[in-house]
Amino acid sequence: MATVVSCIFHSDRDKSLSTLSKWYNTKVYLQVYVKNYQLYEFLQEKLTDFPINRIRLEPMNDIRTESWAAKVDLQQCKLPEHRNHEKDTIEHIWNTLHKIPCLSHCVRQNPYKTQYFLYVDFEVFDMFYDSRTERFMEEHFGQTHSMNQKLLFVGKPGEIYIPGCWGKLDKHFVCSPEFKHNIHWRFCGGLVFGSSQSILRLDKYYKQYFETYVTQHDYCLSWEVNYWTWLESCFSDEIKMKWYQGDHNDTLVRVENVFGFHTLKTSASHYKTYRYMYPSLTPYRPMTASVVYYKGEYIMNTRYVNYWIYDNGAYWYPEDEHKIRTKNICSLLKDGSEHHDTFYPTGFNETIEKFEPPILKRANVFSEGVEDIRLFVSQSTGNLMFIGSTLGYSNVDNIRMIVGEYNVEIANIEREDLEKTVPVTVIKHANMSNAYVISSPYNSWCEKNWCPVPLGEDEDGFIYKWNPLEIGKLVKGKQGIYDLEIVHRVATNTEIFGKVKGSTPFQKNSFGGPEAETELVGMVHYSEETSPRQYYNRIVVLDRDTYEVKRCSESFCFENIGVEFCMSMCNKPTKWVFWISQKDRDPMMIEIEKTFFDDKWIEF
Repeated sequence: MATVVSCIFHSDRDKSLSTLSKWYNTKVYLQVYVKNYQLYEFLQEKLTDFPINRIRLEPMNDIRTESWAAKVDLQQCKLPEHRNHEKDTIEHIWNTLHKIPCLSHCVRQNPYKTQYFLYVDFEVFDMFYDSRTERFMEEHFGQTHSMNQKLLFVGKPGEIYIPGCWGKLDKHFVCSPEFKHNIHWRFCGGLVFGSSQSILRLDKYYKQYFETYVTQHDYCLSWEVNYWTWLESCFSDEIKMKWYQGDHNDTLVRVENVFGFHTLKTSASHYKTYRYMYPSLTPYRPMTASVVYYKGEYIMNTRYVNYWIYDNGAYWYPEDEHKIRTKNICSLLKDGSEHHDTFYPTGFNETIEKFEPPILKRANVFSEGVEDIRLFVSQSTGNLMFIGSTLGYSNVDNIRMIVGEYNVEIANIEREDLEKTVPVTVIKHANMSNAYVISSPYNSWCEKNWCPVPLGEDEDGFIYKWNPLEIGKLVKGKQGIYDLEIVHRVATNTEIFGKVKGSTPFQKNSFGGPEAETELVGMVHYSEETSPRQYYNRIVVLDRDTYEVKRCSESFCFENIGVEFCMSMCNKPTKWVFWISQKDRDPMMIEIEKTFFDDKWIEF
C-alpha cells in the first residue's frame, strides 16, 4: 500500500475541487499540500462530500523559511536565461522545489501507516490520453474497502523511482555554466516513488546540498528537474535513483516493476481452505492438482514430486542425484454441498503411464515422468484427456508437451460410515495411454503451461502464449509427432499480459447472466524473478468467438507471496474454487465468494 502525495500551488476553487473528485475516484489514499490558505479552508469543508475518508489536506509551509533553504541569499538569486517568461517566474520555480520537502514531510507524518509513498502532480489527469490510465492507478495504488488490503510489489524497494525523457547527462555538463539556463528533461518532475527510507535518504541529500547547487551555478535558481539531475550526477550511488522511461503523458504513472496485488487470505471476507489427507509416498510429496468434471463425476489428478524447496528458493533432492521425479495420483472428488459445502476425495490411486511406441522412456534425464498434468474433456471425441510437460518421454533433449487419454475405471462399493453401510463410488484403476508428443512451434527448449481451451463446439484448442494471445490446434506431423498449428492470434495489453503464462484450462462461463454464454473463463499467472520467485494470478474472461480479452481481475496471490501455483479452478454459481500448491508442496483447495472481485475487474 502507498500514500499518494501532491501539491496545489494555485487558488482556483472549481478546478481544485474537480481534480480532487478525480483523485477520489482512483481510490488512493491521498495527502495534498495546499499553498493558498483560503483554498485550504474551502477544500477542508468540501471533504465532507466524500463519503470515504481517504483524502487529507495540509497547509503548505514555504520552504524558503526553512534553515536549509534560507542559507541561500534570495536577493542574489537569478532566473535562467532561456525560460517561459510568463510562466517561469521566481515564484513558480520555488513552487517546483517544494515537491520533495512535502513528500518527505508526509513520510514523517505517515498518516495512513504505509511503507511506500508516491508524489504525483495534482493536475496529472490533464496529461492522460488513455481513458484506462485512471483505472490503472486504482489497480496499482488504490484501496477497495479497508486500509492495508492491497499490497505493493516493488522490484527495487531500496531505490527511488523517477520517470524521465532523456538519458543520463554527463557530470561535467551538469556542473558547467551552460547547464543552468535551460530546462533538462532527464526527469519529468511529475512523479517520485519510493519507500519511506529511500525518500528520507533523498530528502537528506536534497536539503544538505541545495546551497552548494545554487552557488555552484552562480545563484541561478532553476527548475526542480535540473536540481534532481545534478543530485543524480553527483550522488547517484548514495541516493540510488532508478530512472525509467516516461513522459508527460500516461507513461508518467506507469512505475516500472511496481504493481498492486491482493492476498486473498487476508483480503477476502469469505475465504475457506481445505487440505486433503493425501497418502504418504515418501520421498514423494503431493504438489498441484488438476480437476475436471467428466460424465457426472469430478476427477482429480495430483502431481507428487521428490524434491523440496527451501525458503530461499534452493532445491533439495533426497537421492542426491538432482533429478526431478514425478508420480501422478488419481482421485474421485465428491461435491459435498448437501452436507458440507466443499469437494472431498473418496480415495487415491496411482496413475500408471501405459505408453506405447513411439513414446519411449529415456534414461539419464534430469526430469522423469509427466509434469503439470491438466485434465480436460475432448470436444472432438468426448474422451477424458490430459496434457503435460515431459523430458523423460520427449523425443529430443528438450522439454515438450505430451497429450493423451486419461482412463479412469470407477467402481461402486459399500463402506461402513457411522455404524451403517453406505454406497461409495471410488476409482478402481487409472492410467494414461494413447499419447503423442507435440513439437515446439518456435523450437523452445522448454514447453510448459499450455492450457486447453474450446475451439468452437467440436475442436480442442490450446493457449500457447498471451502476448499476443496465440491459440493452436494439434495436427499430425512426421513420425508420430504432432504439431501445434496456430489458428488464432489476438493482440493483448502488453502491460498486463507481457509476462503472463497459462494456469488453468479455460471453460465456458456457466454462471454470470445471458452475456456469460458468449464467454470463456480461466486463470493465468506471472512470476517475478526474486529469490525465491513470486507468483501472481489474474482471472481472465475471453470472448468465445473472437478470443479477445473482455476483462481480467486485478492481480492476486492466495495464501502467501512466493512459489504458489494453481492449475485448476471450478466455476460454481456463487464461488470460485481453486486447487493450489505452495513451494511445490502443501496442496490445498480454496473457496472464495465471487463478489470479492466485483470491484476488481479491468475492462478492455
